[in-house]
Amino acid sequence: MTTEGLFVSTDGSGNISNIKQHTDWDRGWDLIVPGNFGGDGHTDLLFYKRLLGSGLFVTTDGSGNILRLRQYTDWDRGWDLIVPGNFGGDGHTDLLFYKRAAGTALFVSTDGSGNIGTIKQHTDWDKDWDLIVPGDFGGDGHTDLLFYKRSIGMALFVSTDGSGNVIDIKQHTDWDRGWDLIVPGNFGGNGHTDLLFYKRAVGTGLFVSTDGNGNIIDIKQSNDWDRDWTLIIPGNFGGDRFTDLLFYKRPIGEGLFVSTDGGGNIRNIKRYIDWDRDWRQIVPGDFGGNNFTDLLFYTARPPKGPTRLHVTRVTEGGIDVAWADNSNDEDGFRVRFRGKKEGMSDHTGTVPRPRNSVTASLINLQNNTDYAITVAAFNADGESPRSNTVRAKTLNELQIKTVALQRQPVAGGFPAYAGKYPDFGFVPPGRLLRIRVPQSGLVDFALAFVKAGHSTQECGNSNAVVEVAEGATTTPAQMTAIYGVPEPKYPVAFVACFVTPSGSFPDFVNIEITIMED
Repeated sequence: MTTEGLFVSTDGSGNISNIKQHTDWDRGWDLIVPGNFGGDGHTDLLFYKRLLGSGLFVTTDGSGNILRLRQYTDWDRGWDLIVPGNFGGDGHTDLLFYKRAAGTALFVSTDGSGNIGTIKQHTDWDKDWDLIVPGDFGGDGHTDLLFYKRSIGMALFVSTDGSGNVIDIKQHTDWDRGWDLIVPGNFGGNGHTDLLFYKRAVGTGLFVSTDGNGNIIDIKQSNDWDRDWTLIIPGNFGGDRFTDLLFYKRPIGEGLFVSTDGGGNIRNIKRYIDWDRDWRQIVPGDFGGNNFTDLLFYTARPPKGPTRLHVTRVTEGGIDVAWADNSNDEDGFRVRFRGKKEGMSDHTGTVPRPRNSVTASLINLQNNTDYAITVAAFNADGESPRSNTVRAKTLNELQIKTVALQRQPVAGGFPAYAGKYPDFGFVPPGRLLRIRVPQSGLVDFALAFVKAGHSTQECGNSNAVVEVAEGATTTPAQMTAIYGVPEPKYPVAFVACFVTPSGSFPDFVNIEITIMED
């Protein structure tokens, strides 16, 4: 059974109890933001999906049920971060939306009914902030913010004024560039929000306090923590008066509840090694448990796979297919093909298609080749199972190839040219049907193709050659005269003399040949 949402309570000893499990939630939510959006005292939630620009405000009832307040389908699709806080609204949780690529920020208030009102929009913020952490860093009662940019080790503490303006408290340009997570909480400081910095690659954890002026003071650094924790969730999980933590490692399904002591030390409460490995988000809140922090686990699985793949058209170099789209949360589709022909390497490839597609045209395929085709949907969480496999053989049509004849060194007589098809490598077996001498538009000329058993020394002998004028194509009788059969199997050689009244002889002459694979 697929679980998309699971509400659990915690008991202060590291044990969790299911409140309610949901298996029918939308799979594509990118962000879930907790707050007070109008419910009855339990934590409410905002769900946001970038792909569709969808926002959904819901309340929770303490029994694991959610009640829709309002859904939006016209929000900007580019928000990277949504930060809850008190930014000047009327008592419900306000929100800060931030878009990295454009440096756009939008402060909004919420009214308890799922409506939002703009406080202020900014279009000139610094781009590429990796993290924005809310807390009390010295402002006047509204939520302050810490911005962190990993690539250059930059940090900026700011206060907000309730009208959507931000005021710098202090900027740092010499912070470590490797922090993956920054977790706010009470870890032993003097009343302002403390912070936990965590670096996955080396297993480093650093607890610091803040002083209200943008300065940080180390509480304790540990360099021997487990590496590769995916998420660290703050809450009350059974410690004393300081913030406890839940560590979660997605690749192996590990969960660890710890308490903190105000001196930068942590103590294990309980460890799990059998948790689901697919939780994308873990949201703390009050969802109906006792006095400890409850949790919402949310996973977004790969989309459901397409079905009923079938072929709709076949040509000499293409195959069209169609399928049934069974998901509403895919980012797109991948149509894969593998072509097999005797004596040839497999021809493989993938054709991408956008979301909601139900057809694809595979072009530039090999002629006369057996193809096997499948399609799968994908999103940020992976790829769906592949569809049924369909098979089709591309048509065997005439093909026109260009062959370059190169001038050969000869002593006297007509200028001689030679070439072959194939020039190199392997091609499927087939037959040469005809030769055309394209018009160049520069000089009048003809090519005198040497018959089998003769040489270019005999180009002046009409019985030894077949002359094909510029713009002309050989007839079956002429092909028989040159090669002994009207449709010689390749590889074939071309030997000809250049006939022109101008006396000008190029280094290369192109001819067009028509072939048919066997």
